[in-house]
Amino acid sequence: MLKKIISLVGVLLVVSLFSMGAQAVAADEPVHLRFTSMPIGSTWYVQAATIAKLMRSELPPKSTIDVLPFGGGIGANKMVSKGDAEMGLCFNVSSKWAYDGTVSYKEPIKNIRGIVGGLNKQYVGVVIRKGLEAESLRDVKSKKLPVRLYTMPPYGASAASAGLLLKAYGMSFDIIKSYGGTVEHTTFPAIISAFKDGRGDVFIHCITAAHPAVTEIAISSPVKFFSVESKEMDIMKGHGFAPSVFPKGSFKGQDSDVDLPLLGTNVIVNADMSDEVAYIIAKTVCENKEGLVKGHPAFKDFVPENAWKLDVVGLPVHPGAEKYFREKGWMK
Repeated sequence: MLKKIISLVGVLLVVSLFSMGAQAVAADEPVHLRFTSMPIGSTWYVQAATIAKLMRSELPPKSTIDVLPFGGGIGANKMVSKGDAEMGLCFNVSSKWAYDGTVSYKEPIKNIRGIVGGLNKQYVGVVIRKGLEAESLRDVKSKKLPVRLYTMPPYGASAASAGLLLKAYGMSFDIIKSYGGTVEHTTFPAIISAFKDGRGDVFIHCITAAHPAVTEIAISSPVKFFSVESKEMDIMKGHGFAPSVFPKGSFKGQDSDVDLPLLGTNVIVNADMSDEVAYIIAKTVCENKEGLVKGHPAFKDFVPENAWKLDVVGLPVHPGAEKYFREKGWMK
């Protein structure tokens, strides 16, 4: 009987050692990651490239990480869910929409997870041509002003955010048209040109301080910036945005602070990603803020200690990232 017990213990020990060895080998196997962002030259492309550069030295030998110049705040969730990319830059609010199946998503997307959130601060900004007889979007509605409204293409989070903001004020793209106005979903060069030529009245977009397109608009055209009032801000909170203050002096002609809905950039992955790789991503991003800021100054607002919080990341955190946050003592 004793011999049988010893024999069984020996077998279990061998199996245990084999399992540990297999895990170690698996963790050292090369991984190949595709990282969604936005077109070359955009903030997100530069930020994704910065993160990718930092990760390359942390991943197993012969691993690759390719930054894709497409995706966006709506598309990234879909791409990562379908396996068209392993990770992506996204917005905390649009990831929440995807997970819940609201706003731009007809059905919930449950196989996406957050790694880190709050990489930078972005705001739903309202840029207005000076001379427009309005001091708020409320005036646009009450006066039924036939404004010429511009947003980015309709498949992105900025256009969706613009639609939500109009809805908070009791308007929509179609209602703007019913006033005799126009709505154009187009590119930055077209929007800049429209304001420069006097063909643009309102531009609603998710902006950062010193946003390149808005900076050019403000330099080439006399513009002002609307605040979002408290009632409408509360409605935006229901969609995942946070009330915030966009500091004065961020653009030419912006002489005062404006109250705007806040959203943040996150890193998302598929729920099937290995814990080891998810851990590496979380650790690399959180422990290299100086390197991040060197790559893009918008990373200055990143607070690693808060990167795991649901309202910051917009999604349940991947177990591999959760392990890192618990080791740091940030996540209890």
